[in-house]
Amino acid sequence: MERATTSSSSESDENVVGRSELPMVIHMQQETKGNLPILVRLRQECERSNHDESELWVMNKKLKEEINKLKQREQKMLQEEKGEERYKLEAQVTEATDEGLFKAKLLDEASEELRLAKLDAVDVLLPPQSTKKWGPE
Repeated sequence: MERATTSSSSESDENVVGRSELPMVIHMQQETKGNLPILVRLRQECERSNHDESELWVMNKKLKEEINKLKQREQKMLQEEKGEERYKLEAQVTEATDEGLFKAKLLDEASEELRLAKLDAVDVLLPPQSTKKWGPE
């Protein structure tokens, strides 16, 4: 019987907390009641950081996709701007060509008028010649 009491007393001794350990036990009990134990909180922080890291990877991937889309839009806009500039330059070339052709036509007309004016001037300055035919009669 003594052994039974001894074994039961040793079991009760294990559950008994010494006075020096009492504040720590109370602190641990308060932590578990109010807050989670440190290891659980650390595990949650680690999981949260892993979760945050995965969110950051997803966000990073989305941002890279957005950057690629913006680069494609920029290239498209540059091509459109180059196309617009090309059309403007082609319009200027067409306008300059038309203007050049118009001025060439005016020059031809002015040259013809000048030639006719010179012929009239020669007729005025030179005396009229006889209407004899050259050659044997």
